[in-house]
Amino acid sequence: MNKYSSGFTLLELIITIAIIGLLAAVAVPSYGGYIKTSCMTAAASNMQGLRTLQQGHKLEYGSYIAGVHDGDNPAASTLEKTSLKWIANDNYEYKYVITAGSTGKISNSYKIQVTGLRACLDMGVVESGI
Repeated sequence: MNKYSSGFTLLELIITIAIIGLLAAVAVPSYGGYIKTSCMTAAASNMQGLRTLQQGHKLEYGSYIAGVHDGDNPAASTLEKTSLKWIANDNYEYKYVITAGSTGKISNSYKIQVTGLRACLDMGVVESGI
């Protein structure tokens, strides 16, 4: 048997593990940034759809409408049951709360508040409305 058998030395393995660790240390924060950006983009797109539906509801019925879509509790969501008929296609990653402000019996303003859940928890709260 040869005194020097083939294989990796301990030093080579340590250097390889160090390089992999360095690459992971650079990649993981970048990946988190991509996830947050993706969540914000999806939330903004869904908010635009809700704004469009709210404007159509205002034109047809003369007021805005309130409702909730809760990714944590989809059975309690009300937006698809209102005249907006909005069904979220977001894999239950968000909670949408629409509040309608009113003067008398007419809702003349609204606010959409989106909160990230699960993978989108880091995105915080996004608000929009008139």
